[in-house]
Amino acid sequence: MADWTLTTAGWGPVRIGSPVPTDLTSQVKAAWECIGPKITDALGTEKMEFFASQPDGTGPINTLHIIDKTISTKAGIRPGAPLIDLLTTYPHTERFRAPNDGTGDVYVLKDGEVGLFFEISRDDRVVEHISVQRIADFTPFQMQVCGAP
Repeated sequence: MADWTLTTAGWGPVRIGSPVPTDLTSQVKAAWECIGPKITDALGTEKMEFFASQPDGTGPINTLHIIDKTISTKAGIRPGAPLIDLLTTYPHTERFRAPNDGTGDVYVLKDGEVGLFFEISRDDRVVEHISVQRIADFTPFQMQVCGAP
């Protein structure tokens, strides 16, 4: 897992539109109430939360949310990176929506129907959360708890 990077397709072998790879199913921590299942490393450290077509985490994955702040894109953008670094590294990143409901700006790197979303903190102007989702179904990380995908 240490060498896996985040792309618009997913994280390592964990891909949007595909189920969790069979060799990782033993590392899936079950969903709880309205919090999605999580993929852990061999030591049990939570790496990523995901939502799939079925509430139990089976079926094709439609949303991946980074939990472990050491996970990055191939170019090194991870939670905590300054907004200016994101925009310099990925000049084709577009502002997806302005702040609302207490959340900060959201920027997206589009790839067809899927996007790599960067949620920016309102105060610090740094990348707060990164997710891979279908563009039409985007839900901010802060709004994932109860009632989202």
